[in-house]
Amino acid sequence: MTGLRESRSRLNAMSLYLEVISTANEAQRYDLPDGETIIGRQPDCNIVLPLTTVSRRHARVLRTGQYVAVEDLGSQNGTLKSGMPIEAKIKLEPGEEFQIDQFVLRLHRRSLSDTSPEPINDVPRVVVPGDSRETFARMSQIGGILAEFDVDT
Repeated sequence: MTGLRESRSRLNAMSLYLEVISTANEAQRYDLPDGETIIGRQPDCNIVLPLTTVSRRHARVLRTGQYVAVEDLGSQNGTLKSGMPIEAKIKLEPGEEFQIDQFVLRLHRRSLSDTSPEPINDVPRVVVPGDSRETFARMSQIGGILAEFDVDT
């Protein structure tokens, strides 16, 4: 029975993840372990969002079993949920999302039938590629130019 309990425990530990989506529609998935996950621009954060508009330690995601909450850590520009600033710790359900600057962070529960690859982060600290608004604007312009010439992108 111990092996079954360990398998279920491992499944529960791996069943929740955060999907981090940038304005360039780049998405990365990160397992959400029990305990706290710190999000910010500081290199020692668990998830690094490398923009100057993101505070060093911007927000914290807390997980206990299947319970997940997010709170802003007094950041300069705030953490938003449904367009409103998060002022206290709030519960997150799978499918719900919150926003830090130009990044959308969405909570997911992996189902047993999910055949997509496992999140690639085996280390507790990851860096999400950032993009400045200027770079995003240039990419949009290039996309418009390519569309005029019927170039397959």
